[in-house]
Amino acid sequence: MSPIRIIIILIGLVAAIAAALLLRTALSSTPSVQVETEEVLVSSVPSVNTLIASRDLRIGEIISPSDMRWVEWPENMLRGYHIVETREPEALQDLVGYIVRAPLYQDEPISREKIVSRKNSELMSAVIGAGNLAVAVEISEETASGGFILPND
Repeated sequence: MSPIRIIIILIGLVAAIAAALLLRTALSSTPSVQVETEEVLVSSVPSVNTLIASRDLRIGEIISPSDMRWVEWPENMLRGYHIVETREPEALQDLVGYIVRAPLYQDEPISREKIVSRKNSELMSAVIGAGNLAVAVEISEETASGGFILPND
């Protein structure tokens, strides 16, 4: 083997070792992040107790006491449809048994437009919207469109 080939191989080995060491140090070192804490002044925004959903509620579910709770809500973020404790102090008990008409998501304020009383309407009319009709269709394995039609569809 000629001396030039040996020198080229040695240079290649040195370059490979140097690259491996650089890569190892780059991957092992974690960037140091300095977190500066600032004192944040919280302005005193007036708040009121608002009724919110404690969990996600789907259409047709019956509301139980554990599905809702009172939380402080900024007064400037209130809308007319929010249920507020000062206007309806017994709402937490009164709304038990209502049916969810539109999806309610966790920590979303509950509004009268998204729920309906079971006493004042039939179950199906509470679940479907105004102007819609409900139709009962017999479903079998052959007519279920390959699993696209599911119960409650």
